Amino acid sequence: AVDWVSHNLYWTDSTYNWIAMTQLNDGVAYKVIVSHKLFTPYGIGVHPNTSSLFWTDSESGLLEKSDLKGGKRVIFIADEGATPTSLIVDGDRVYWLDVATATLNSVGVNGHNRQVENSDPSLKFTVAFDLYKVGSFLLNKFLYMIIIIFY
Repeated sequence: AVDWVSHNLYWTDSTYNWIAMTQLNDGVAYKVIVSHKLFTPYGIGVHPNTSSLFWTDSESGLLEKSDLKGGKRVIFIADEGATPTSLIVDGDRVYWLDVATATLNSVGVNGHNRQVENSDPSLKFTVAFDLYKVGSFLLNKFLYMIIIIFY
């Protein structure tokens, strides 16, 4: 995830179970900013206007939130039985895939107005997605294709 305001790049690593960041103009030196009680970090997104970082932890079923340095960490969404994977921040909403329920979900960056955007069995096999004006673009790992869902 890129923070275009502070020019930082953030990523998750599910092998080492941490979240790291680097400055875009550096790219060599990085800093691990979250490592405690992460099990399988997966999706990550930045909301520069609120200086917030959001990520999914597939094994724990949690969506978490922190400041851009990994501090002030809180559980943002907790769903028993969920397996959240990919996550993006678009405008003032956080979107994530839950492969356990085959749903694309969203919630405001303030934690309000949660909704299911789409529910489809093919979402169980989606590894990445993005949104653009007219719909959702999904990358399916078994069909090796991009699926477009129009609104």
